[in-house]
Amino acid sequence: ADKILIVDDDPAICKLLEKVMHSNELETTTVNCGMDALSILKNHTFDLILMDIQMPIMNGYEAAAKIRRIDDRKKADIPIIALTANAFSEDKDNAIKAGMNDHVPKPIDMNVLLPAMQKLITGK
Repeated sequence: ADKILIVDDDPAICKLLEKVMHSNELETTTVNCGMDALSILKNHTFDLILMDIQMPIMNGYEAAAKIRRIDDRKKADIPIIALTANAFSEDKDNAIKAGMNDHVPKPIDMNVLLPAMQKLITGK
């Protein structure tokens, strides 16, 4: 099964994402800040990262930029989808600049998120 790293500081969103991922036969690991995402990547790898933007300590843009600089290329290249409450085009630009692959606005529409994930995981 594909492994998904969920990075979000909102427990309700984490629960929702876990439930949807599990029902789509995806394995999940959930952390609630960018720092934790970076530390878990030291010992684990994932097929895709779902990254909230607005988090305390280290936001999603900073975390994504740091992931892109990991020495292990396989980890540095993991596809990242930004999850953000702001659906403005500037956010999308910031997400892409930070090295993210795609951007899905909150509230999350699974009919948008799941196809975006599939495309990044399978390349189709």
